[in-house]
Amino acid sequence: MNKLLFSLLGASVALNFYLVKVDVVVKDDLDEEYHEPAPIDQISVAQAGIRKGESNCPPCEKQVKCTGSKDIVKNQKLDEETISKVTKQFEQDSQRFFEYTLNLSSDQIDVYYQLKEERIKEITEYLNRKYGQASTVTLTTDEMLEMAKIDKDYDGMLKEVFGETSFNDYQKFRENFNKKLIEDGKMEYLIQF
Repeated sequence: MNKLLFSLLGASVALNFYLVKVDVVVKDDLDEEYHEPAPIDQISVAQAGIRKGESNCPPCEKQVKCTGSKDIVKNQKLDEETISKVTKQFEQDSQRFFEYTLNLSSDQIDVYYQLKEERIKEITEYLNRKYGQASTVTLTTDEMLEMAKIDKDYDGMLKEVFGETSFNDYQKFRENFNKKLIEDGKMEYLIQF
């Protein structure tokens, strides 16, 4: 019995020395490829933020004047320029994608742009009913859900116009465009429709 225990102890010690000296590769969950979760709701900079007319200064008892309002105006101008550039680039890329990849007719492309304008108009009217003519607002969860319903309705209309396959290809195209924006550090300018 003692011989058996000593032989097992010796084998165990030898195995431990072997494992200490040899690099053992262990596969774990971190080796798996990371998949970005699909965003549930997306809001552009023009639809979310701080109201233009309101001060960014936190409420306080002292009469302290907040600085940085000029910087906010400069940043808004830069944001508008960036939004304009991103939108123009997306329109050019999507036009080529519609014509050469999806082979859509000019009527289908015209309906896309019409739906896009109607969607923007509907969202703007919804926000104006809620907040008036404020340039930027902070949305509540209920408001984001309402805007998601609007997006879903227009996605359904676009799917009818493009067909299921072309609509899915367009969604992949838009997701790839948005990934490039994220890689360029412009994640607040994502294209939604």
